[in-house]
Amino acid sequence: MSRNRDIEWLLATLLLALGLTIVLLPNAFLTPFFAGYSGQGIPEDPLGAGMACVGMLWTAGLKVNGSWPGGTPWIRLACAILGSGVWGYLFAGIALSGAVTSLSLYGVIIAFSLLACARCGADAAKSLIARRKLAGRKEAARHVVG
Repeated sequence: MSRNRDIEWLLATLLLALGLTIVLLPNAFLTPFFAGYSGQGIPEDPLGAGMACVGMLWTAGLKVNGSWPGGTPWIRLACAILGSGVWGYLFAGIALSGAVTSLSLYGVIIAFSLLACARCGADAAKSLIARRKLAGRKEAARHVVG
């Protein structure tokens, strides 16, 4: 695990763990903590399964990071964006439920999730620039040899 990706690892595993918890514990949204979700439109099982899938894809992208330089930064970026949306959705549900003491926790998670988006975006941009430079060098070498 890379130290500069620790925040991403934390967010991805939290997303995976919470998604699995929602899927494996029936009627999790019936507890007072999740009362605000009842009217938000996304049923419990699809939300939990989606969270778990994004968490798994994000952890997989982090695990193989760099072995597919053209793709893993983009996988990480997509998962960070989706994760930010999920954390925002959870924040809204908690706010609607009146469990205000948890708002600070989810607010911090959202802030770090957005920071992860910026980090992943920067990595994706670097990867794209490096690939374009490499393609330009190959093209230039082809003209010199040809």
